[in-house]
Amino acid sequence: MGPDTNSKYNTLFEMASSTSKDVSHIIKFYGTNFSSWKFGIWRFLEKFKLTSVVDGTESFPAQTLQEGIVTNATLIEAWQQKDVDARTYIYSINPSVLPREICQSMAR
Repeated sequence: MGPDTNSKYNTLFEMASSTSKDVSHIIKFYGTNFSSWKFGIWRFLEKFKLTSVVDGTESFPAQTLQEGIVTNATLIEAWQQKDVDARTYIYSINPSVLPREICQSMAR
């Protein structure tokens, strides 16, 4: 991995690590407004380049080892942070709906 590649991954990691994204303007999911909530959350995820993690086009990077050392740890950490960020925003729903949604998804 050359210096350009490392700086690219460091920049990606810094962008993915930003936690100052405000979701207060996004319509909260109340259990009956899925279409409008989905539209708003998807636009938000697009804005912060998180849709590829959500839709699976950017999959978890496989470890690359060189002499027993993981050479792409920064890339893996950046992907993990993007995944956490996306899930955090997706689950920014009305708290009264959250227990019902968790129970329904766990029942599947």
